[in-house]
This record gives sequence, C-alpha cells and structure tokens, in this order.
Amino acid sequence: MRRLAVALLHYPVRDGQGKVVTTAVTSVDIHDIARSARTYNVDRYYLIHPVPAARELVSHVQKSWFDRPVSPKNEARREALSRLSVVPDLDTAVREFSGFSEENSGFGVEVWGTSAQAAQVPLAIRDARRILESNGPPVMILFGTGNGLAPQALERCQAQLEPISSERESGYRHLSVRSAVAILLDRLLGARW
Repeated sequence: MRRLAVALLHYPVRDGQGKVVTTAVTSVDIHDIARSARTYNVDRYYLIHPVPAARELVSHVQKSWFDRPVSPKNEARREALSRLSVVPDLDTAVREFSGFSEENSGFGVEVWGTSAQAAQVPLAIRDARRILESNGPPVMILFGTGNGLAPQALERCQAQLEPISSERESGYRHLSVRSAVAILLDRLLGARW
C-alpha cells in the first residue's frame, strides 16, 4: 500500500468571487482533519499556510496538547495531532513527505487535487483506491479552503479526483473541507460494503 498524506491549503485558493486569496485558519479544521487522518491511518496531515503568524497559531494549538497532561478520553486527540505538520507552502510539504534528501528531491510524490467541480479527465474514486492499494510513490491529496483550490494549485496536481457526489444529486456542492476530507478518506480507505 502506498504512503498517503492529506494537505489543507490556505493559499492559493479562491474566494466566493473566484479571486485568489489566502484564507484564515479554522480551529475545527486543525482538530477534525487530524482525527480523520488518524482514523484512516494516513501518514501525515499537512496544514499549509504562507503567513508565519497563522502557522505559529496552529503550532501553538498543537503544542498545547503535548505540554500538559490530558485525560485518557483526550489522549486520542493528542495522538491525532501528532500526525500534523504545519508548513509554509506545498513545495515544503512535498519535500518533507518524500523524505527529502540530496538523492530524493521530492518529485516522487504524486499530488492529487480535489474540487467540487469536475475535471476534464477526473480520477475516479474506484481507480484511486486501486492505485493506493498498489506499490508506487507516496500520494498527497490536496484540499482547498475557501471556495477551493485556485487554478495554479490544481496545475501542480498530477491528477484531480472526481468530486464527491450523492446518489440523490441536488446540484449543491459546498461541503466544509473537514467533511470532504472525511468522506473522501472513507471512500478511498474505508471498508467495502
């Protein structure tokens, strides 16, 4: 099985008008995505933010779970947050996840993008699942905050996963990113029925 990381990108992403922006950190994304990553045994969760103060805030939240005693019921949250890495950009995340060294420049990591809008040639979930079950380079799945990944972020992806959809299609496509991560991880790594 391939190593897998999820990455939450705060720049470059789109706002409601389609402009490229930097979004704020949301505390529930820090915890909930870490918990989903741990539940599905994802190797790393990268929170990517270009603003040093935002990264410091996330690091402070993470560190607070390790600097004090926690009750047994909160030990699971600490365990989940141990998989979190806070980095300034996608290149740093890819280098770190690849185990960057002089011999391995990080280009062996496949980056898969996500979007509520279908790509021209999307990677079907069933095919992505088969790829993850095979031998090969590690995969990083990139999720966008705001109104999703900006075009320059999607251009960095070797594949774009098909959008999450329902048998009861409504045309509404605006899940919270933490819900999208959980649903997608379950479809890719969850039990088959």
